[in-house]
Amino acid sequence: MRLIISIAHHKGGVTKTTIATNLATALRRKGHKIKVLDLDLTNQSASDFFDNRDDVDCILIETKQDFIDELDYDGIIICDIAGFDSELTAGVINASDKLIVPFNPDSDKDYGGLINFMLFIKQLESLEEGTDLSKDKNFVLTMIHPRVKDISRFDDEITPLLEHGYKIAGRISRLKSYEKSGKTNQDVYEYGCITAASEIKEIIKNIGL
Repeated sequence: MRLIISIAHHKGGVTKTTIATNLATALRRKGHKIKVLDLDLTNQSASDFFDNRDDVDCILIETKQDFIDELDYDGIIICDIAGFDSELTAGVINASDKLIVPFNPDSDKDYGGLINFMLFIKQLESLEEGTDLSKDKNFVLTMIHPRVKDISRFDDEITPLLEHGYKIAGRISRLKSYEKSGKTNQDVYEYGCITAASEIKEIIKNIGL
């Protein structure tokens, strides 16, 4: 059975690829059949990460037809979406079963991009007949200091998401571990950061996998 997970945001540098690569490798270790689609033609970070690995296939997607060609797949497809709107982006999100939106609640730029992205999703849902992502839209808080246990101070940023049907899937706090592991084509589990690995496991659990 095919399942499509899109990781998206209007802005670059919000850990979309970090989440995509770590989710993919963690789900593969759990025995899932995984394929990653890299839609970021500018950076191609997901493609670079998997270039020297043989556990997960990663395909660069340049057109809507490229995406359609990959849909005949009996497994989980993880889409690492670039930080801009396009017909391709809209098509991939419309086809997705799950949506994950990462953002740093302390960043005004991240939050501004998040609001624009939420409006983009709302527009897709209203214009595209039969499109309803409300049942499985998720967000991940990123760049949170590991010592911050209580996230209630982010209520102002989180409340609009909850009101629009988004669920909190988790958090990314050990950013240096993610960055260092990614540079060596390792996920955080392979790199040996137990805390970061547990964050990825928590996200997987919260999105129902």
